[in-house]
Amino acid sequence: MAFQKFVKDNLVLLTGILLPILLIVLFMVASTLPRMLATPPQYDFLFTTSQYHNNLNSPVNLSLKVDDKTGKIAAIVTSNQKREHDYYRNNNFPVVYRYDAEHQTARAINHEYFREFLQEEGDRLLEDKTVEMPEFLSRLTLDKNVVSPDGYTLDTDYYRRNDSLAGFMFSMGRSSRYRGYRLKKGNASFSFEVSGIDGHYYYYGNSFTFLGWVTEDETKGSAE
Repeated sequence: MAFQKFVKDNLVLLTGILLPILLIVLFMVASTLPRMLATPPQYDFLFTTSQYHNNLNSPVNLSLKVDDKTGKIAAIVTSNQKREHDYYRNNNFPVVYRYDAEHQTARAINHEYFREFLQEEGDRLLEDKTVEMPEFLSRLTLDKNVVSPDGYTLDTDYYRRNDSLAGFMFSMGRSSRYRGYRLKKGNASFSFEVSGIDGHYYYYGNSFTFLGWVTEDETKGSAE
């Protein structure tokens, strides 16, 4: 009886305390349940970013593309010609990242390869733009569709991070705006980490370019 009287006498106070807690619990359930019920992403994918190196000084730009018919990766080489026999020098080179579906992380693949290639072959590429892909890329077959074979899409929107759950719910506490990466399918969302290079995260910025989902890897067999 004493407890019922306490509740009756302090109903407004208890409602003010319990309602936010209930809202937090409901939000957590609503946000985690679709992920718990969904089948996690099954396909790796590749994306590229542009990295700067002050000692590169290449007379050409190099970017990567995926052939529509074969799904193989190829290079696009463009010269930085300013006037006849005069060239701008390029200090940027592509870095390829591979998302690992099993571990839900992404890391750079041989991130110095194209820098070293441009340093050695940049002048030759002014006349002969043929670029043979290295084995770690040539053995892959990619699907360029924005939707993966198992129905996931890549979301790279900026969003706001708060350091506390209360801050997240009620815009309290510290917060910061940053670019997050996640795979989405319906209401299910799987965030993933991108491993930096020497403590730097070159995947930030407008240079992010999605290449495709790995549907075949000759070192592992076909993706399931």
